[in-house]
Amino acid sequence: TAVSPCGTTFLSAFPCAGDPAAASVVNAAGTSTVANSAIVRLDGQGRMCVYSDAPADVLVDITGWLDPAAAGMAPLNPPVRLVDTRPGAVESLDVAQRRLEGGQTLAVAVGRFDAAVATPGVTINLTSVAPAADGYLSVYPGPCSRARPEVSNLNVAAGHTAAAGATVAVGSDSNVCVFSSVTTDVIVDLDAVVRAGWAVSDVVAPRRLVDTRQTTRVDAGRVLAVDLDDPAVDAPSGATGLMMNLTAVGPSNDGYLTVFPCVDLDAGSSVRPEVSSLNVSAGEIVANSVIVAAGIGRRVCIFSSTETHVLVDVEAWLTG
Repeated sequence: TAVSPCGTTFLSAFPCAGDPAAASVVNAAGTSTVANSAIVRLDGQGRMCVYSDAPADVLVDITGWLDPAAAGMAPLNPPVRLVDTRPGAVESLDVAQRRLEGGQTLAVAVGRFDAAVATPGVTINLTSVAPAADGYLSVYPGPCSRARPEVSNLNVAAGHTAAAGATVAVGSDSNVCVFSSVTTDVIVDLDAVVRAGWAVSDVVAPRRLVDTRQTTRVDAGRVLAVDLDDPAVDAPSGATGLMMNLTAVGPSNDGYLTVFPCVDLDAGSSVRPEVSSLNVSAGEIVANSVIVAAGIGRRVCIFSSTETHVLVDVEAWLTG
């Protein structure tokens, strides 16, 4: 989390021997508070470093540790919308469709969803829609009556829709809890589950795979495909998915981006799931972390509802 930077800035998280400017994790404007999640490789002394391009207060919350010998994150193909508190919206879990009041906690029974039965942990995309005031949302394992940890997963500004990825353990009651300090609608999309047979094959020093500022902007309603077989991407031969940081730069209008496995070799005709990966406001720079499986032809698709530049930074490759 970047807190009240002295001007527009970006934060990078990287092994301390790496290059701090190779990729970004958080993009923040002056006086704002912006959070994002990241998978970070440690250096030989067990350290990670955080770089800020301008003076800023920084918060670092640990949500999990990666063990190469343990089960890894298995991306859903496609991702699924579990909860949408907006009346009449489509959701997979039967959650009451009314705004979450400030100071209240929403119990999300992710462990009762077919793809997440008995999983010890999940990665979700958490969205706050039109919050009534500035504030934050926190995600933690159930039961929701337990003491809430002093961490934040998503920082929000009044009236602005914002999203952030979060990896969280599933509680003994199969619940994940979402606390909001402000009244807001809440969307929870399930991106990945912890599953045996999957592994984080390589947590890398962050590296930029795509930067459309070097080519051309993505048009509204179009799909950008990232081909893992492209020599410039340099994905391991066994990679079937990736953990990445997705950034929209200077979108023309408010809108959203969705990341999903391509299901057709013609990326433009891919079937797009009803989820969002990144919510954007006109003219701003916004980032979010995403875990996604590669689809047919080892391609990952990125749909944008608005014209924008797009950056893709890889943090880890997945196999399974």
